[in-house]
Amino acid sequence: MNFPKFYRIPEVAKILRASEKTVRRRISSGKLKARKEGGRLLISEAEVHRYLEGLNGGGLLE
Repeated sequence: MNFPKFYRIPEVAKILRASEKTVRRRISSGKLKARKEGGRLLISEAEVHRYLEGLNGGGLLE
């Protein structure tokens, strides 16, 4: 069985080469979707890929 992989904010920040604060701002603005589970924000691997694919060459976080 394949279960989807989820990342916490510090992990996503490393992937995106951005600060944790920037990742939180992207979540708040709706540009990056996250779910809250057990008091933690989790971002799916698919969502990280979707976000990266949507960037238009202006840097990882425009």
